[in-house]
Amino acid sequence: MSIEIMGLLLILLIYLVISQWFLKRKLHIKEVRKSILSGYRKKRYVYTEFLLFILLFVSTFYMIEDLGAFSFLPLFMFFLLTNVLRGIEEWIENRSEKGYYHDWLSSVAFLIIIIFLLIV
Repeated sequence: MSIEIMGLLLILLIYLVISQWFLKRKLHIKEVRKSILSGYRKKRYVYTEFLLFILLFVSTFYMIEDLGAFSFLPLFMFFLLTNVLRGIEEWIENRSEKGYYHDWLSSVAFLIIIIFLLIV
C-alpha cells in the first residue's frame, strides 16, 4: 500500500476510536445528525450551508483545471467548513448536550487529512 492510503487509514482509525469509543461510550455524548433539509434548523444556518454548497460548485467548476493534483481541496474544504458551521450551530443552540464535539472532531479530522495530503 502507498503511504497516502496508509496515512488516511490511520487518520480514519484515530477518528473512529475517539468518536465512537471515547465520545459515545465513555463520555455518553450523542451525535446529532443534521442535513441541509432538516426542518428544525434555523434559516441562517441553512442559508450559510447552502452558500457553502454554491461556493463548492463554483470553485470546482472554475478552478478544477488550475488545481491539478489538488483537485480534492474544494470538496474537503466544503466538508471542513460544513462541520465547523454545524458545530457552531450545535454549540449555540444546544450547548448542554455537547453534541458539537462530534462535529468539531470531524472538522479536525478533515483538517488533518487536508494537511496530510498537501504534504504528501
